[in-house]
Amino acid sequence: MKVDQATNIVRIHAQSTRSRLWHSSRNICVNVYTFGPDEQEISCCSCLLTPNSVADLGVNRDLTNTTLTGVAPGSVVGKAGSDVLERNLPQRERIGPRPGPQHKGPARDEDYKEWIRTLACCACGVERRSEAAHTGTDGGMSMKASDYSCVPMCPECHTQAPGAYHRIGKRAFEASRGLSFVALVAQLQGEWRRKCA
Repeated sequence: MKVDQATNIVRIHAQSTRSRLWHSSRNICVNVYTFGPDEQEISCCSCLLTPNSVADLGVNRDLTNTTLTGVAPGSVVGKAGSDVLERNLPQRERIGPRPGPQHKGPARDEDYKEWIRTLACCACGVERRSEAAHTGTDGGMSMKASDYSCVPMCPECHTQAPGAYHRIGKRAFEASRGLSFVALVAQLQGEWRRKCA
């Protein structure tokens, strides 16, 4: 892993060697972790690389755009680890439902998120531009919260403006906009249940 200081680009090169852990026909999964100056993890991401391929990750664009803390620090430290995959991954068309127990994790509902996107932004009121912004805390590392925690937000209020939800964090955003996501989510879920009844 190499960082270009001028452009803040992290370059990861999956170089093929003759070691017993890496064969030229295997893919590698690279996990990149970003830590703040206080040594607390602030973000993580993974990328699949084929032998002798290169991945460029922007420090601001990819690694600190959406942090676990909701705040992008002035400086970061990155660490990369990798796992060699014993086989090539199957083509997307061949992937079907997994056998065994149902998926565990936060609830997913595309119809609910589609409905949320039809509503006006809960922060500024702009219509026909909303995204489904996850506000819950039941997600985990690199896992979004339940789809039923979504509220409608325009792109500016969600991620793009300086005072956006993902830039200043949940508590600060609620305080600055006079919102309570818990109350808003409960109201939206009630409306959804009545709509589906």
